[in-house]
Amino acid sequence: MNRDLPHKLTPEDIFLTAGCNQGIEIVFESLARPNANILLPRPGFPHYDARAAYSGLEVRKFDLLPEKEWEIDLEGSEAIADENTVAMVVINPNNPCGNVYSH
Repeated sequence: MNRDLPHKLTPEDIFLTAGCNQGIEIVFESLARPNANILLPRPGFPHYDARAAYSGLEVRKFDLLPEKEWEIDLEGSEAIADENTVAMVVINPNNPCGNVYSH
């Protein structure tokens, strides 16, 4: 992985989980703080919503646009983000829509 990265990874940068769900749980718990919100894609998977709620993160949804081959509605996502936004979930290639985002 280090071949094409400007900042090289070390063994301390690697964290293994027993699947994606555990990884999502750990990341969301690490982002949780009072008044924090997270941007999730719509359509998306309900596990993200459930984990965000369990971690006390407010969920804000940004749209994936079917008429633009499921690209992210960038203006819409910018409009819902604020100083309390701790993350935006971007899945590429996207699942469930199957697209690969353009540059």
